[in-house]
Amino acid sequence: MPKKEGDKNMKLVLAEKPFVAQSIAKVLGANNRCDGYLEGNRYVVSWCVGHLVELFEPEGYDERYSKWNYDDLPIVPDVWKYRMSAGTRKQFGILRQLMKRDDVESLVCATDAGRERADWIVGINATRLFSVLYGQTLNVGRVMTCIFRKNRALAPHERSAVPLGTDHCPVC
Repeated sequence: MPKKEGDKNMKLVLAEKPFVAQSIAKVLGANNRCDGYLEGNRYVVSWCVGHLVELFEPEGYDERYSKWNYDDLPIVPDVWKYRMSAGTRKQFGILRQLMKRDDVESLVCATDAGRERADWIVGINATRLFSVLYGQTLNVGRVMTCIFRKNRALAPHERSAVPLGTDHCPVC
């Protein structure tokens, strides 16, 4: 569809992952495939490839956090620091260009709720607290809690099938 100079009639829809963007694009009629996005029917649909940016680890805020110490808890940054996730630079650049397009009038955020800060606070502090108290590394956090709950619900002979320590919980 030809665009007129100065027309602002496109909506940019941003999904969390490519397969979600493809589903949204199909419903919206954005069927033209481009590099890193789909377009059509007055929509541009793209994705973040999971997390485009990630929060710094505690030692990125203060070097003293490189050693786990009970007296440093809780760790709650005054100003949050972000860095580009490994492997997302290309998609980050595509999204930046799409947001700058003259014909894009609005952005629809179709991603999951951004709870990374809260998860970070719980995971970092609880993991460090229990690890320091018990003298061994004990990973605690939203994803681990979900996996443990699922593992407990399984019969004893099935429990080894739950992939502990994975980044994504298949049951939440």
